[in-house]
Amino acid sequence: MNLSWLEISKSALLNNVAQIRKNLKPQTKFIAVVKANAYGHGILEVSSIIKNKVDYFAVYDFDDAVLLRKNKITKPILVLGRIFPNQIKLAQKHDIEVSVSSLDILEAAAKSNSKQKLKIHICIDKLGYRDWETDRKSTRLNSSH
Repeated sequence: MNLSWLEISKSALLNNVAQIRKNLKPQTKFIAVVKANAYGHGILEVSSIIKNKVDYFAVYDFDDAVLLRKNKITKPILVLGRIFPNQIKLAQKHDIEVSVSSLDILEAAAKSNSKQKLKIHICIDKLGYRDWETDRKSTRLNSSH
C-alpha cells in the first residue's frame, strides 16, 4: 500500500512561472519542460495550469506530445527524445516539433508527402549528430528534394 502523495499549489506553480518569466528578456521564449509526467506532478494538470503563461512545451516522449494535443494544449510542443519514422506523419498532423537524432528520421521527414510543415530541431551530440555526420546528412536531405 502506498501512503505517500503530493499536493501542488496552483498559485505557487503560477508564482514560480511568473518569477522565472520576470528574469527573462521580453523577447525570450519560455519553454516549460514537462517530461516524465511533469517530473511526477502530472503532465496534464501542470500543463493546463501554466499553458497561458509559457510560450512552448517540451516533452521527452512523443506520446506525451500527442497526449497534450488531444487535451487541448495548443502551444508549440517540442519532443526532445527520439521519434521513429512512422511517427513523422502524426507529428505533422498534430503540429508537433521533433528532434532529429538519426539519419532514418531525417530521411523519413524528407520523404514525407504531407503538405503540412514539419519543424525539425537538430540534436547535437547526446542524442544526435556528431560533426562527422553532418555533411553526409545534409547532402542526403538536399538530394531528396
